[in-house]
Amino acid sequence: MNLSAVIESLIEERNLEREAVIATVRDGIRAAYSKKYPHITFQVKYNARQGEIEVYAEKDIVSKVEEPDYEISLRKARTIDPDAEVGTLIFEPFDGSIGRIEMLLAKQYIASHIRELEQKVVHDEFKEKEGT
Repeated sequence: MNLSAVIESLIEERNLEREAVIATVRDGIRAAYSKKYPHITFQVKYNARQGEIEVYAEKDIVSKVEEPDYEISLRKARTIDPDAEVGTLIFEPFDGSIGRIEMLLAKQYIASHIRELEQKVVHDEFKEKEGT
């Protein structure tokens, strides 16, 4: 089962908003990566077409890379964005992995926030019934 199917099932079975579920999954994955790599700033996107999460690391564009965790060469940056310039920031696809502990953190984060979304739905439905 791919991520798209899991998200769709949460939306349908629990009557949750699509964007809220996707944001929760993205935030959970970002938290996991940030735990393993605390010195890197991450951006996480959900690719609905492929049903996958894409992770990007923020890097400074420099003429000569000295810190590969923080920097990217101008030549490589221009393969991502042809208008890239030295001294600016760019998000590069990140291929580092996370371990079991970080995945557990992501799972706990996502489960906790999904419960909060469910409680909000129940609360909103109750308020709606009360108003009629």
